Amino acid sequence: MELPTGLTPTPQGSCDIELSTFRAFVQGLYAHYSSTSNPVIHGLARGLLVTSLVLLEHAGAPITLKPEHEEALREEKTAFARSMG
Repeated sequence: MELPTGLTPTPQGSCDIELSTFRAFVQGLYAHYSSTSNPVIHGLARGLLVTSLVLLEHAGAPITLKPEHEEALREEKTAFARSMG
């Protein structure tokens, strides 16, 4: 995608997040996801996208989704959010 992620690995095995950069990355990922109906691209991007959307919501910086994606992604976000704590 040629966008910085805003994620910096930590010695503990997690990542520090620079929120504005990460949000821009997720917006780019979502733009790519929503610009195609290619099932391979959707399959490859969906897990990362859903996880990223949950992280942004936890940080109070959600992005706006198109109505045609909102409902399906909401169900996955809810399931991911429960498992992410």
